[in-house]
Amino acid sequence: PAPKPGTAAFITGRLQRVQGAVHAEKDGIWGPDTDRRLSALRAASRFGGGRFPFTVEFAQGVVGVRKDGVWGPYSSRHHTAAVRRIQDVLGLPATGIYNRETVLALAALKDKAND
Repeated sequence: PAPKPGTAAFITGRLQRVQGAVHAEKDGIWGPDTDRRLSALRAASRFGGGRFPFTVEFAQGVVGVRKDGVWGPYSSRHHTAAVRRIQDVLGLPATGIYNRETVLALAALKDKAND
């Protein structure tokens, strides 16, 4: 049976799915690597200013493409797909557009995961 919403198992499962979307270890622990990967995903979005504070190569690893140092259409498509997966996990409309709702839902998940 699926874990009940709000339970530790439910929260851990959601976190592991978010971690999978950003190619992090799916350990169910919101630690520095998960934070860094989600920060890179946000920064690479229009919402985050299209920046690469951890290098383009790192952001490419987060979205699961070859790390060639060029953020082009292929990397952007995979970024959109990663955001969609996360939004789906969080119960948001899966638009693929990183937005305020995505930020708030991730913050809520982080708070629950770290309780």
